Amino acid sequence: MSHESILIKDGILVTMNERGEVIKNGSILIEEGKISNIGKKGEAEKKADVVIEAKGKIVLPGLINAHNHVCQFLARGRAYDIPFPVWDSEYMFKIYGFARPEDYYAIASLCGLEMLKTGTTCVVDNVFTRGVGEADKIAEAFEDLDLRACIACGFMDRAVPEYIILDKDSGLKECKRVYRQWNGKNDKIRVWFAPPGFGMCTEDNLKESFRLAGELKTKVQTHVSATFSAAMNPLWEHGKREVEYLSDLGILSPDTVAVHCVWVNDKDIQLIKRTGTKVVHNPASNMYLAFGVAPVLQMIREGITVSLGVDGLGSNTSDMFEIMRAAAYLHKLHNFDSTAIDAKKVLEMATIDGARTLGLEHEIGSIEVGKKADLIAIDIQRPNLTPLRDAYSMIVYCAKGDDVSDVIIDGEIVMRDGAFLNLDESKIIDKAKERIESFWLDKGSR
Repeated sequence: MSHESILIKDGILVTMNERGEVIKNGSILIEEGKISNIGKKGEAEKKADVVIEAKGKIVLPGLINAHNHVCQFLARGRAYDIPFPVWDSEYMFKIYGFARPEDYYAIASLCGLEMLKTGTTCVVDNVFTRGVGEADKIAEAFEDLDLRACIACGFMDRAVPEYIILDKDSGLKECKRVYRQWNGKNDKIRVWFAPPGFGMCTEDNLKESFRLAGELKTKVQTHVSATFSAAMNPLWEHGKREVEYLSDLGILSPDTVAVHCVWVNDKDIQLIKRTGTKVVHNPASNMYLAFGVAPVLQMIREGITVSLGVDGLGSNTSDMFEIMRAAAYLHKLHNFDSTAIDAKKVLEMATIDGARTLGLEHEIGSIEVGKKADLIAIDIQRPNLTPLRDAYSMIVYCAKGDDVSDVIIDGEIVMRDGAFLNLDESKIIDKAKERIESFWLDKGSR
């Protein structure tokens, strides 16, 4: 694919590199989809096909949403202020069981649009398939949006309604098919395996998903100890807490991404550390669904890679700026310490630590020569961003998704000055409205 060269001029560059460099009046040259030069005004500049004037803007790596369930947004406007078991069984289970492929495409397009508009350039989307092509439609939507994505494909084969269950052999066959069809397509889409976690999948599902992921050299994402019951239930069947149970099965590894990890103790954290397992923190959904507060600061102190995720409708948004702010506020309050976590670390969790979680830290997550050009710009000529002193604190505590003006993915401009270049925003919104209403009038009313 041929790329136009792009010169971003005279912006404030928040690089998120190891030195934590912030370059004022900086420029970035992008050639063949990658960052080829960075420097102060004049240093990185040469003639380019496209010039983006970034004076009055902060330029930073695109945000990474390390865990999501876009299909859950089919219940936006419906599933509110109810206990989690009701939220899950009356709304999420109906989506998993009855949503059609065209519903998945419409809602993935809508959520992808929201992500792009608010500065997310890469997402891990967890889909629980029943073998009707749901994962294909999510991947197709993200491909049409030019959004970088990992499709984490799993299935439920235990303790859920019969209309959701897919037997192990059929489920593994479907996940393997999705991998072969989509992994590496256009260099933007990857496929992982995603057994749901203890309780909603059998031990064979867990073990075989992990084995296949290793065979295919991809990753596994699974829910771990999100609720107190999830953490403790394995004690009844196996005499072990969930993390120890997964570790003994060999599921924890550097290629495993553990989502939530709310109800983990010191021993669990050491097992996560020792195995090199990565963790995704979902602060907004954990609060909204009343799961609890994950010991994120302890995990970070132990050197565990912790990134941030939306986690579907539980956050009621796809805006990673809201997720960053939720993470910062939650842990300051929980620790009764306003210095418990700073803005720079929170931004790392949404950028370079997200890239580490995906195994893509050498490709995305920071502004460095040779990396793929996944970049966003924030317009700081806004009341909420005036005056600008410290870029990190302004991004995490003051910026909103609406402040994002420009989005570049893989060296291609997706949004410029707040307008999409190749997407019909109104058409995507109207189609999603139509599919959502149709779903709840039809299958969702069962």
